[in-house]
Amino acid sequence: MALKVFLFSGTSFEEGPVIEWYQRLIRAIVSKRWRKVLAVITGFGVLVGSFGLIGAGLVKISFFPANEPISMNIQVDTPGGTTLEETADIVSEVEAYLKL
Repeated sequence: MALKVFLFSGTSFEEGPVIEWYQRLIRAIVSKRWRKVLAVITGFGVLVGSFGLIGAGLVKISFFPANEPISMNIQVDTPGGTTLEETADIVSEVEAYLKL
């Protein structure tokens, strides 16, 4: 609500200082042919420049980053009636095997 009070002094979003400034900018650009061409060339230059930054390695992108897990869950099933100490021994054996 505060944004509307400070930026949009009118009763709707079509009125206000930001919209009026944007409308003046667009009217100034489309009023002359060379300004339209300059706007298109500038936009295309920004597009090519952004691809150039990626190609030069200045901007790093990664679609599928290397994701190395830092933990693993293993479920050890033992027969019914196995004591807690026997289960702990089996888990210790599995841990020792995985640390190789």
